[in-house]
Amino acid sequence: SAGVVFVTANSLSTVNGLEFSGTAMSDGAAFKITGGGANMTASGDTLLMSMGAATVGNGIDLTTTGAYTGTGVILLTANTASSGDLISVSGTSLSTGNCLFATGGGANMTAGGQVIDVVMGAATLGQGVRIATSGIYVGTTGILDINATAATTGVIVSVDGTGLNSGSAIEVLATAATLTTGSYFRANDGASNVFAVKLGGHLASAGTAPTAAAG
Repeated sequence: SAGVVFVTANSLSTVNGLEFSGTAMSDGAAFKITGGGANMTASGDTLLMSMGAATVGNGIDLTTTGAYTGTGVILLTANTASSGDLISVSGTSLSTGNCLFATGGGANMTAGGQVIDVVMGAATLGQGVRIATSGIYVGTTGILDINATAATTGVIVSVDGTGLNSGSAIEVLATAATLTTGSYFRANDGASNVFAVKLGGHLASAGTAPTAAAG
């Protein structure tokens, strides 16, 4: 059906089809939609937007010019959910683009800032972040690529497991039957592989062995 309210403006090109102004608002909502609650089915939507066959533009554009200190420019709450996906992004035709692109504050960031902050609460199982590919991966940059080539001091990757007694801070799995010239771990100084842990736990080192130093 066309809907209770149906607006057709198929000739619009540069003007706004619907515009609302509420510059004095404090705790109200400029636009509020209430869905069907328990009556909703799997095909139901509280808000449905279609961009057609658009190749540029934005489906949603949220902007604030204030020094924002709130709980989220976008706030999603579903605290009683136990299964299902709260946010689902599909981009199966992507080749060089990004499903999710986040830019931090650059030189403005302080020691307590994060570009992405994942908190598992008091979880005892599950994964905080899971990266998986079902393809026969042949890339050289890594399924996980951490790049900080301008860093001169500090720590690039930090793993804290001070309560460990029988677990592992980092676990690397490979198959002995198929691991030939590969390595479980490899360190490269830009010119060559200076150290590697290979099949059977064998250690490989290039060049003259360094002098051990207390650290």
